[in-house]
Amino acid sequence: MEEKNKSKNLFIDLAPVSRNLKDSIYQKAFDFCIGQKGINNIALTGPYGSGKSSILRGITEERESSHANTTLEISLASFESETEPSDAQIELSILQQMIYSSSSDKLQSSRFKRIRTPKQPTIVAWLVFLWLLGLLIAFSHWKEIFSLPMWTTEFWMAFLLILSVVLGTRGLIESIYKAFFGIPLKKISLKNLELEKSEDESSILNKYLDEILYFFEQTNYNLVVFEDIDRFNSPSIFIKLRELNTLINQNEDINSKRQIQFLYALKDSMFSERERTKFFEFIIPVIPIIGLSNSSDLIKKRVIAIPGLEQKLDTSFIRDVSEFLNDARLLNNIFNEFLIYLEEINDQNLNVNSLLATMIYKNVYGIDFEALHDSQGVLFNIVNQQNALIQRKKESLREKVQIIKNRIIAANLSNARSEKELVSAFVGTIIKSAIQPSIAVHVEGKHITFSGMKLAKDLEPLKSVSTIYTTDSPNRQPGWSTGKSFNDIEKEIDPEYSFEERLKQINDRTAEQKTLLQRKIIILEKEIIQAEGLPLHHLLKNNPQLIDSCIQNEKLNTKLFQEDLGLFRFLLFSGYLGEHYYLYTSIFREDDNWSANDRRFFTTLKGRLTPEIDMPLDNPKEVCDRLQLSDFSDKYILNLDLFEYLLGYDNVDLKYLDLVLSCLVEYYESAYGESFMLQYLLNKPNHKRFFEVLIEHWPDYLKTCLFSNNSDFEISKLLDCVDYLTIKEQEGLKYLIKHIERSTAAIFSNSESPAPSSNSYELLKSLQVKISNLTSVDTNSDLINFTIEESLYEINLNNILYILGRKGINSQEARNSTLSMIMKNNHHALSIYIRENEAEYVEKVMLDNPDNTQETKDTIKSLLRSDKLSTELIKNVISHQDYIFKSLEELSEHLWAHVLRTNKISPTWQTMYQCYKSKITANENIDIYLDVKANSEKLATLDYNLDSFEIEFRQYIFNNSNINDESYIQLNTKIGGDWTNFPSEISEEKNCC
Repeated sequence: MEEKNKSKNLFIDLAPVSRNLKDSIYQKAFDFCIGQKGINNIALTGPYGSGKSSILRGITEERESSHANTTLEISLASFESETEPSDAQIELSILQQMIYSSSSDKLQSSRFKRIRTPKQPTIVAWLVFLWLLGLLIAFSHWKEIFSLPMWTTEFWMAFLLILSVVLGTRGLIESIYKAFFGIPLKKISLKNLELEKSEDESSILNKYLDEILYFFEQTNYNLVVFEDIDRFNSPSIFIKLRELNTLINQNEDINSKRQIQFLYALKDSMFSERERTKFFEFIIPVIPIIGLSNSSDLIKKRVIAIPGLEQKLDTSFIRDVSEFLNDARLLNNIFNEFLIYLEEINDQNLNVNSLLATMIYKNVYGIDFEALHDSQGVLFNIVNQQNALIQRKKESLREKVQIIKNRIIAANLSNARSEKELVSAFVGTIIKSAIQPSIAVHVEGKHITFSGMKLAKDLEPLKSVSTIYTTDSPNRQPGWSTGKSFNDIEKEIDPEYSFEERLKQINDRTAEQKTLLQRKIIILEKEIIQAEGLPLHHLLKNNPQLIDSCIQNEKLNTKLFQEDLGLFRFLLFSGYLGEHYYLYTSIFREDDNWSANDRRFFTTLKGRLTPEIDMPLDNPKEVCDRLQLSDFSDKYILNLDLFEYLLGYDNVDLKYLDLVLSCLVEYYESAYGESFMLQYLLNKPNHKRFFEVLIEHWPDYLKTCLFSNNSDFEISKLLDCVDYLTIKEQEGLKYLIKHIERSTAAIFSNSESPAPSSNSYELLKSLQVKISNLTSVDTNSDLINFTIEESLYEINLNNILYILGRKGINSQEARNSTLSMIMKNNHHALSIYIRENEAEYVEKVMLDNPDNTQETKDTIKSLLRSDKLSTELIKNVISHQDYIFKSLEELSEHLWAHVLRTNKISPTWQTMYQCYKSKITANENIDIYLDVKANSEKLATLDYNLDSFEIEFRQYIFNNSNINDESYIQLNTKIGGDWTNFPSEISEEKNCC
C-alpha cells in the first residue's frame, strides 16, 4: 500500500484535472447560459493547454451531482497522418460517440445494431423451455382444456397455461420484429430474397438525422460538450453541428420536453472575431493556468516530488527550458517518462540533466526521436557532423599559427632594422623622386621638412594625398610634383610588403615581440590539441547554420522543427542534448568483460565512424579479441586506452602492437596522428615504454618528429623519460640536438612540469646540448642554473653577458672587459668552460664585440700564453685590445712585427734596436712604426743611450728613405753622428738635415 502511494506521488496521469468552479466567474457564466432560452451554441475558447478540459470536467462533475446523466461528452483525438481526416470521417466519429454513449436498451429501435449480452440467460432459457412445454401440452390436449368446467381448479391451471403460451408467443414475435426493424435496406425482393445495404452518398449527420433525433427523444441529455474538434481546422463541421442543434431544438417531440445546448471547446483562432460572435450565442474565454511565466513552478514541483533529483538537476537549465514549455500535460508526461527511463537505465553516473533534455526532445520531436534508432533524423545528422566541425576548427587554428610563423619569418628577412631606418628609406626615395633639390614636402597646406620625418607617424599626412609635392622653401607652394603617391613609394621600395607591414615586421624583430608571438603559437597549438575533444554544443555555437541545414535536409521533419525551433536550438546549445544521446535512449546490459564503453568503441570502429581518441575502454583485451586484424590498419584504432594496454603488458600479442605502431607511423603526419600523439603524451603515463617501442619500430622518428606541428612538446616528453642509450645510435640524433639548441625555450615551455625532469637534465648533459640563447629560458630558474653549471650553452656574446648580468656586473663594464670581469668575479664554472674553449671564446665573444677593447694586462698575458690559440688569433687579440705593451719582453719574438705594424708597443730606442737586430722581424715593420708621427716625436724626446758599437742601427736610421721627412729629421737630429757621405735615395728635405 505504501509503495502504491509512493508511485502516485511520482507519476501524474494526463487526464484533465477537475477544476473547482464553485463561486468562480466561470461558474456564474455557466449558470447564466446553461438552460437559457435562445442560447443553444456556447463556446469555451482558449489556447492549447490553457485548461479548457479542466473547466469542462468541473462543469460535468457538478452537473452529474445535481442533474444525473444530462451531459454528453464527445471528444476527437488528433493523430498525425499524411492526410487530414475528411468531414465525413469527423461526423462519423461524432455519431458513433453519440449513439454508443447510451445503452442499447434505450435505443432498441435504432438501426445501428450492437452486440448485446443476454441478460439472465439461465432464466430466459427456462422460460423458453416452459413456453415450448406449455405449447406442446396445449396443442396435445386442446379438446380436454376447452371442455373443462368454468372456475374450477383445473380451469384456472389450464387458463394459466394458455396465458403463458400466448405471452411467450407475443414476446417472440416482438423480438423478431425489433431485430428486423432497424435494418437499412435499399431494396427488398421477396422472390429472390435479395438484400442490398445502402451506401453513404451525403453528410453523415444529415443522412442519419432521424437516428440523432431518436437518440435525443430516448435520452435525457440536454448539454452536449464537444472537445478537440478544432484540431482539424475544419470550420464546416461547426456549421453542420449548429444546423443540427437547430433541427433538434425545432423538433416538437424534443422541444416540448427540454432544450438541447451544444458546448464547444475550441481555440480562439478557429473563427474570425465577427464570425465567432455570429456563430455562438455565448462565448466564455479561458485564461491559461500554465504559461511561459509560471511553467517553471510546475517543473520544480515535479522535481521536488522525485527523491534526490533536486540536488542533481541544474537549476539554470530548469529555469531556461521552462521558457519554451507551457503545456501542463506535456510537462507531466515528460517527467513520467523521465522517471521510467531513469529507473530502467539504472546508471549512477547518468547525467540527469541530459536525460531530462532527451525526454523533452522525445516528447516534442517524437518523429525525429524515433528516427534516431535507425540512424536517421535531424539530431543524428547534426551529431554526425561533429568530426567535420572539429577538423574545420583545427584548420582555422592552424591557419592562425601559420600566419604568426610567416610574420616571424618575414621579420627575420626584413632589411630595415628600426623604425627610423625604415622612415629614412621612404624619405630618401622621395628625395630621389624630386625633380628639383628639395628640403621638404608640401601636404594640405603644411610644410614638412625631411629632417623632421623620423618616425612612422610623421609620414601619416603623405598617405592621404594622391601626389607628393616637394619644395625648397616654405614660400614655394605647392612645389614640384614627384608624380608619385605614398603607395607608389611603398611599391618602389618593396613591391611585396607595404609600409605598415614592414613596420610591423620591425616590431616583430624585438625580443619581446618574438617572445609574445611564440607564446601565441603555443597557445594556439594547445587549442588545436583541445579541439579534438570539443563537445558538440561548443562547436555548434560557432556554426549555428548547421542546425538549419540539417533540418532542411530532413524534409519530413521540417514543419515539426520550425514550430519549436527555439527549444531544439536551446537543448543543443545547452550541451545536455548532443553526441551522447545514445546513453539516454536505450538500455545496454553490461557484463564483466563487455561494457557500454567497449561496445561504443567497437560499433564506432566497425561502422567506420570517427571515434574520439580518448574514448574510454574498460576491457581493451576483449576489444582486441573481438576485432579483426584488418581493423588494426584503420587510423581510428589509435585509441588511448587501447594503446596503453598494448604497451603495458608483456603477455600482449605483439602483432597487435606492431599493427598499431605501423598505423601510427602511417598517419603520424596527419592531423589525426598529431592529435593522438599529443593526447597520449598529455593523458597517459607510460611515456618511456612508448618512445622505446616507437623508436625501435620507426628509426626515422627522431628526424621526422622535428617537422611535426607539435615537435617541441613531443621532444620535451621524450627528454623526460628516454635513456641516452636508446637514442645514441639513431641517425636523426644530430638533428635532434640542433633542434634542442635552437628551441630550448619552446620545448620546455610546452612541458607540464615547471622544470625539466632529472632524466631531461642527464640527457641534455649526455647529448652535450649547447643552448644558443640563455635569455629565452630565463623564466625557468632550475633549467638556467643547470645549463650554466654544466656549460650546456653556446659560447657567444649574448650568453656570456647574460651570465655576468646574473652576477650583478655592470653591463657596460662587462662589454668593455668581458674576460677580465669573469676572472675578477671568480665565476668558476664559466672560467673553466672558457679556458677549455679559448679559441671559440676569442672568435665569438671578444672579437665579435667592438666594445671589448679594455681587457687587463693580466688577461691579455694569459691569452698570449695559451696553447689553445693560434698565432693568428693572438695577433687579432692584440689588434682588438687597446692595451699598449711596454717592452718586447712581454711578447714572443714572432709577435714583434705585428705589434709594430699595429702600433701596440710603446716607442723606446731599445725596442727599436731589438727589432732591428731580430732575424724574424723585417725592417719594413720598423719603418711602418717610425713613420707614425707620434712614435717619432716620442723617440725624439728620449735619451739615445745605445753604445757606439750599435753604429749600424744609426746607419739604418740615417739611410732610411721609407719614413716621412719630419720623422726622419727628428730621429737623425736626436741620434747625431759624423758621416762622410750623404745618404742616397732620400728626399731633398732629408738632405737638408
